[in-house]
Amino acid sequence: MARRRKSDPIENADQAWTDSTNARDQPPENEAPDGDRLKPGTGTPKPAIPVFLSSTEIKSLAEEFSAEIELQYANQAEMQRDWVRYLQLYRAKPKGGVKDYPLAHSSNVVVRIIASFTDQIVARAMQGIFGPEPHWLVQELNKKWAPVCKPYERYLDWSRKFMWDQREVIHNYTLDCVKLGTAIGYDDFVDEPMFRYDDQEHKTVETGRKKGPKPIWVPREDFLIPTGFPDLQLAPWCAHRVWYSWDRLERLAYQGLIQNLDEIRGSSDEEDEVKMERRKNRLEMQDSSGDDRFGLWSPWWVWFRRDLDQDGWPEEYVMLLHSGQREVLRLVSNPSPSGKRPYFTSPFIRVQGQFDGIGVPEQLESLQDESSTIHNQRRDRAHLANIVMYIARAASGVPDTIRPASGKVIKTTDPTDIKEFHPATNVPIDIQEEDFVMKLAAQFVGMNDVDMGKASSPVGRAAATTIMALMQEGARRFDLNVAGIRAALSEQGHQITELWQIYGLPDAEEAGSPEQVLDENEAQLVRALIEQPANLRGLINIQLNVSTAAVNREVEKQSNMQLYQTVQQYMMQMIQLAQPLANPQVPPELKAAMIHCIKGQDKLLEKIFQSFNAMDLDTVLAGDLFEEMAQRSIQQGQMIQQAQQQMGMIPGAAQQGPQPQPSTANGRPPIQ
Repeated sequence: MARRRKSDPIENADQAWTDSTNARDQPPENEAPDGDRLKPGTGTPKPAIPVFLSSTEIKSLAEEFSAEIELQYANQAEMQRDWVRYLQLYRAKPKGGVKDYPLAHSSNVVVRIIASFTDQIVARAMQGIFGPEPHWLVQELNKKWAPVCKPYERYLDWSRKFMWDQREVIHNYTLDCVKLGTAIGYDDFVDEPMFRYDDQEHKTVETGRKKGPKPIWVPREDFLIPTGFPDLQLAPWCAHRVWYSWDRLERLAYQGLIQNLDEIRGSSDEEDEVKMERRKNRLEMQDSSGDDRFGLWSPWWVWFRRDLDQDGWPEEYVMLLHSGQREVLRLVSNPSPSGKRPYFTSPFIRVQGQFDGIGVPEQLESLQDESSTIHNQRRDRAHLANIVMYIARAASGVPDTIRPASGKVIKTTDPTDIKEFHPATNVPIDIQEEDFVMKLAAQFVGMNDVDMGKASSPVGRAAATTIMALMQEGARRFDLNVAGIRAALSEQGHQITELWQIYGLPDAEEAGSPEQVLDENEAQLVRALIEQPANLRGLINIQLNVSTAAVNREVEKQSNMQLYQTVQQYMMQMIQLAQPLANPQVPPELKAAMIHCIKGQDKLLEKIFQSFNAMDLDTVLAGDLFEEMAQRSIQQGQMIQQAQQQMGMIPGAAQQGPQPQPSTANGRPPIQ
């Protein structure tokens, strides 16, 4: 059972979990009298609702999912062997210690093609993800929430820098994506007290709380999804394994976040082959400590759909399950307002109808072996070419081994008894073959010499604009490979927003609250957004702010300068047109023609912006603004004309009849 003290209050529904002694018909303590549970986002955070099942139902649920997890984990055995091989290919360790063919101590080098290309792709991806700031762009889907976007954008950017290390999480995420073909992330949330020991009072005192999102990278071997389901949101269940120390489990039990901790006490869980391969720095590695106090326990977070309340609709639930001991440690409903599971995932090269993608090691495994074979053969042939051997007659009396030495005399009956012999010679074609394999590997992963920082002839003598064009063209394949990462991190921004909506923002006086980061008005706007009861995905859109066409800072700077010059020319033309549009004396027909030209320029400029992957056009395009200006100018001219007529300043105005309406050259009436 949970180790909560009876005197500790349960502050919210997230602190109360499944009690196997309660029957299904027993209502939760925090349920409203009319049976309507409070919804998240109504001003007060409402985390997950606890689920109340009988002990028999809990045991049946634990047995069912434990057996299913063991089955799916066994079905993943072949893939785990592949992942181990991919990690070894990246590390590029020789398969054997000493190679004795074709001669003793032959060359046994593994050419690090996979590691080279993997590191290049990861470096470019990380630069594109973390180069632009802010990290996420927030755009309104409803004009009402436009003032909230920039403050919340700044608060998100501050949070990912100081609440959690987003760079470390995404670095591991990207490495898994490129090396294993699939990357998985999980958006967790922490709300726990912080303690220290007081020497004066001789007891532990609480010094504050740690509250906020905590995204983590999920190793691929620690994630399970049923076979045949490519989308984890549509799968009947998915699970990921966490590795907790015993003291971490005790802290969770102290907070009341898990139950039945004593049921899993005993021997810790063993790591699998993939987990051990990840932390190998050498071919030999010492075993982990046998003391359970320093061991690891590996329960599974299981997200599943099941009609537990038997109303005919399968709801979303989350369960912390120790499959080895068949024990449910936690069971609540999915608290997400959108009903989504808090995972974000992306393949490197997508495989149709499959969850897992293809990574660089799987693509280049055969080419790395071929390049290593050619390289070792070339080195062995060079070694043999430097060896001097001798051919002598059997009866010449020459010893079997002759070591050359300065001034050494070899006595024979006939000088022709000894002949020099070289077992091999160098073949220059080997170098070209090895270079061809390297270029073929570069084509497979979409890299070229320019992408890797090499300026080979004749490219090295090309103009700067030509180099920039080559780099932008080479970025197309790279953009395709990392498009999944961009989409996944955009989804992560939405999930972090939902975590704030579920569990609430820190109090105003606590560190990390909007009041401590933003000014008072902006903090109120952020709280107003987070406290909305509606799904925030329908109010705002969050996208990763990432560089796509610009492959490095210099190219990005040149692209921005070209875009700036284009916008500057556009603005100069708009300034010249603003004066006649604001003049009430300019005929409406001419203003209509000018507005038509301005809107045509806006459409052309919009295409130019899209080619630069810049989408924030609202602050640049002036067509709508100038159309409103023309309308006001025409109305002002009509008012002046009416005032002049009333004052009799226009001779003969009273005798004039209705004036014919002017028309434009194309027959359409002018702007009124």
